[in-house]
Amino acid sequence: MRRFISLAIIGWCLFSVETALGWVQDFGPFTLSIPDGWTAEKQVEGEIVTANVFSPDESFAFTFTLCPLMGLSLEEIAESFSGGMGGTKPQLDKNGAYRFSFNEGASAALVSGRLRELGYYMFVTMTGDVKGNLEAVEGLIDSLEVK
Repeated sequence: MRRFISLAIIGWCLFSVETALGWVQDFGPFTLSIPDGWTAEKQVEGEIVTANVFSPDESFAFTFTLCPLMGLSLEEIAESFSGGMGGTKPQLDKNGAYRFSFNEGASAALVSGRLRELGYYMFVTMTGDVKGNLEAVEGLIDSLEVK
């Protein structure tokens, strides 16, 4: 009986953690942990895979897009995106990502890291109420796993 109660408590704890963190959604070449109540959709165009993630009230949206480098440098790609979106000059951060803002407070980052070895980069955009969704935003970023 004690063993059954212990297993029930462990199961409940695991379920509670899963519920608090949301669920892991597979987008093909990468996965994300989607917070409870949030929605996510996948778009695929050739080698480009996009995960669009929305807060429950749609006040915030996150987009993760995995793209091939196509022989360009990350700096060239960042400048092209920023220019096309009317954004600020891309700045290289200490983690090797190029960041810029556009459209009244929306922000974007181009990240390569080990993706460069695979011939890809990740284009990440955030629009809307970042401060009101900070915990979920940090969780999404931390949960990104490239296969």
